[in-house]
Amino acid sequence: IISNIKNENSKLKRGDVIKEVNMEEISDPASFKKIIEKFQLTGRSSLLLRVKREDELMWITINYIDN
Repeated sequence: IISNIKNENSKLKRGDVIKEVNMEEISDPASFKKIIEKFQLTGRSSLLLRVKREDELMWITINYIDN
């Protein structure tokens, strides 16, 4: 569940639930972190997220920078 957003222009909103990252299912925060770490090694700068917002499922692409 998204609880904090640093980028005001983010397509994500507080309360969104990330269900998939780049078509890989997320089951808990540890699986999310593992998938993100794997994709950081590829050098990609964006992620495709399957997000549940209220009763709607949607795909959102986000750019990320590893700080």
